[in-house]
Amino acid sequence: PVNKKILVYAGIIRPEKGIDFLLDAMAYLSESREDIVLLLIGPVETWLSESERHFADYQVQRILGDELKELVYFVGKVDNVQEYFQSSDVFISASYREGFPNVLLEAMAVGLPPVVIDIPEVHSNILVDGIDGLVLKERDHEIFAKHIERLVDDRELYCALSSAAYDKATSK
Repeated sequence: PVNKKILVYAGIIRPEKGIDFLLDAMAYLSESREDIVLLLIGPVETWLSESERHFADYQVQRILGDELKELVYFVGKVDNVQEYFQSSDVFISASYREGFPNVLLEAMAVGLPPVVIDIPEVHSNILVDGIDGLVLKERDHEIFAKHIERLVDDRELYCALSSAAYDKATSK
């Protein structure tokens, strides 16, 4: 998408990843913004349980429907995630749980500032809110969307978080 701020999520499409939350945030953003889109990268795996598969299929149908048309682009499984990261502006995640969030560090390593919903004992070991990302304690899609807007509208904040995220992910 040309002349758009590109948000990116990468990971499997299943309930614990908060995809429905991200789509709700995008629907909220669409009420006032035409310059922000989301690339949703990740597979809908065949090994998912029936309920997880139903959830994933429903989210894909939401993306393909009128509500999110031209706002969310479902890319599916790719082998070149880094290329998508390099073409994006902000990494977002609303997971309910994670092991070690490799994808977060991969995004930060290309300078993508993250906006995430806090997972205690995961993000606190990696991110400092307002320094190298935006970490939200509450699970409210409107507040999440407003933090995204703040980040893409405030060039100084964006540059500071992007630089700090890159430095943290690439330092040893």
